[in-house]
Amino acid sequence: MTTGQHRHNLPAEPNGFFGRDRDVAEIRQLLADNRLVTLCGVGGIGKSRLATQVALRAADDFADGVRMVQLAELDRPEHVDSRIAATLGVLEEPDRPLRATMVAALRDRRMLLLLDTCEHLIEAVADLVRALITSGTRLRVLATSRETLRVPGETVWRVPPLSCPNPAMPIEPGQLDEVLSHGAIELFCARAAAVRPDFDTTPDTIGAVVDLCRMLDGIPLGIELAAAWVRVLTLDQILDRLSDRFRLLTRGDRAAPARQQTLRATVDWSHDLLSDAERTLLRRLSVFSGWSLDIAEEVCGDRSLPREDVLDLHTSLLDKSLVMFDGEVDGLARYRLLDTIRHYAAEQLAASGEETALRDRHRDYVVADCERSTAAGFRRGTPWRQQVRTVRRGDYEQGNLHAALNWSLAGGATEQGLRVCNALRTYWVLRGRFTEGALWLRRFLERDTSRVAPAVLGEARIRYAELAFDLGAREDLAAVAADGLALAREHAAPAVVASGLSALAMQLARTASLDRALELAEEAVRVSERSGDRWEEAFALGIAASVLARQGRLEEAERANHAAIRAFQDVDNQWGVARGLAGLGTLAMVRGDLSAARARFEEALPLARSIGAAPEIARCLAQTGRVLTEQSDYARARELLVESLRLSKATGQRLAVARSLEALASLAVREGQPERAALLGGAASRLRDESGQLSRNGDRLLAAAVARLGDEAAKDAWERGRGLGTEDAVAAAVEFPGPPVSGPPLSAAELTPREREISALLAEGLSNRAIGERLFISPATVARHLANIMRKLGLRGRTQVATWALREGLSTERRRE
Repeated sequence: MTTGQHRHNLPAEPNGFFGRDRDVAEIRQLLADNRLVTLCGVGGIGKSRLATQVALRAADDFADGVRMVQLAELDRPEHVDSRIAATLGVLEEPDRPLRATMVAALRDRRMLLLLDTCEHLIEAVADLVRALITSGTRLRVLATSRETLRVPGETVWRVPPLSCPNPAMPIEPGQLDEVLSHGAIELFCARAAAVRPDFDTTPDTIGAVVDLCRMLDGIPLGIELAAAWVRVLTLDQILDRLSDRFRLLTRGDRAAPARQQTLRATVDWSHDLLSDAERTLLRRLSVFSGWSLDIAEEVCGDRSLPREDVLDLHTSLLDKSLVMFDGEVDGLARYRLLDTIRHYAAEQLAASGEETALRDRHRDYVVADCERSTAAGFRRGTPWRQQVRTVRRGDYEQGNLHAALNWSLAGGATEQGLRVCNALRTYWVLRGRFTEGALWLRRFLERDTSRVAPAVLGEARIRYAELAFDLGAREDLAAVAADGLALAREHAAPAVVASGLSALAMQLARTASLDRALELAEEAVRVSERSGDRWEEAFALGIAASVLARQGRLEEAERANHAAIRAFQDVDNQWGVARGLAGLGTLAMVRGDLSAARARFEEALPLARSIGAAPEIARCLAQTGRVLTEQSDYARARELLVESLRLSKATGQRLAVARSLEALASLAVREGQPERAALLGGAASRLRDESGQLSRNGDRLLAAAVARLGDEAAKDAWERGRGLGTEDAVAAAVEFPGPPVSGPPLSAAELTPREREISALLAEGLSNRAIGERLFISPATVARHLANIMRKLGLRGRTQVATWALREGLSTERRRE
């Protein structure tokens, strides 16, 4: 029996341990059920530290204690047995193999053996562990390695990076506690405070800390090395220098092994253990932001690295924790490199002389794949679920798309870049990424296009005119569309001609050339009918309906909308159906039939949400908000209008932002907030001026404000609104406090038991993090519950919820429970 101070030989913890409590608990459970658990992960991910923590906390589970064997500095496989035996206190016997003596000595011991850093001695360690755990001993083995031991009975636990906030979710005011609860952020802040005691995180600095931790992939070694620089650099300076991270992150703990003192040394350690073929594949994989195996085989395979070898080499890199499994998408396993490994591998690729060939192959694959996906994803007869998958595939291929476009731009491959842009048109439209698409097209169209095939060039000009329509582009987009249409008529397919006619019709309708716009839209319908392209036919019918509505021909507009819906239904495109329904809703609003309008918008909204079509979602939300304003449901109207405003801002559509601001200004008039109405109306008028489209709402809003405030005060608020940038205007619209909640007193019965419990704790002054710890849930879950509470009760912040909870006696109720 091991007693007291001799229960383990684990090193003392030099400083705090962050972000791994759940991991520790899970691994302890695995050890209770399995003889061998191997912690695998890339260098610097924190395998040794995690294993040490597990062993410390599990020491009482093992009657004969815990013994740790550090193998990092051992360089001879034949010395593995003697090193482990010496640590365990097993002495070699004459005429008997040391391994046999070890097995016999350990047979009756209830012990945990921690073998740290096994990858460079993997075969020798695996051979010994196999002998120990299959010989009937009661031993448990916890190993750390960059690749698995591949021993029967081994349970592999992949060590993840420390958690960081989701990069797709902006940090909102009041979320500081939630952000600080992430392991990577905790670690950085603690290590920074250790080297600079006055270091503190505030709402102004937390964004830079989050960006640092994201750039370093949540890898503890990189975070600790970066945090050490706060002694001499600001957070922004560290961020700037992280583009050359292997030079910056060079000063670690002098007491640590050499391989852990710098980020480069850590990655070098892994790289040096690879075969030549593995190194070749690793550096070639750096051209991807993410990939599936078939893509890796096509782009990375060649005469020097046969395609048929890629599978085995890829599996080996995965086993060595250099390639990361990134989930399953559409039935295919996806993989990626951590950003730190990708930077390193990209350096190796540049030094190898292969970079140009590999990036050309990657670009050519992206071009072909985009054109193939577009043709397959939106042709007639393609089920809606397949169309949705095609659009979602565009989401997770963004990194590869941008890499191919940037490489095309840098290398003068203008035609290839334009082909990618043309193929992405439907994706950009459905996702509302108008700014992104227009910017890429503009970059290529500004280059020398003399060698670009006329069909490609004509389509690109049409796509640019479409995507830049609502962005306030300074150039004459009607002329751009006309040039593209002229080329398309001579060189391109009918679908492109129809698209060019529609694009030009949209531009002319904006300049009030309604008769000519209708002629072009109707020609687009005829061209599409002749070619059997129901998608372009439906799109053109929608434009015709819009023009007819502006001419006051409401019955004809309604018939055109119904025809567009039928055409979109024929090709099973629910996005288009949503557009048509929203058009019918707008016509119902013009007729004054608010109930019918609301029904149409509410029918369209779930169809738009099914594919994440931000522009259509924003449109339906805004129009429903206007209807609810007219129906005096102000709280719900504000909620929908704010959501619409945020979506419109995210897509970069100035006109959509202006419309949402005008709708919120109209709501402010109805709620008796004339100054706010004038402010938001002025902000909307500036955006409309920049977009070159006037509004009929501006004069009405200003007149309403003048009637309440007087001429001078109203015009002053209007001008202040015109002076706001888009960011500030949106912030003013979103953050401006609404009126006091009216109606009957709100009851706690409106909430679930969990929501009442959270309200009570909020009334006691606890933060989201403290509430989460009390209830054993994450701070993010607390935040979601709090959002639901505010939505149900019509309240506007934590203070209002706390006040309401106190008034309801919830904190007292909780204490009684």
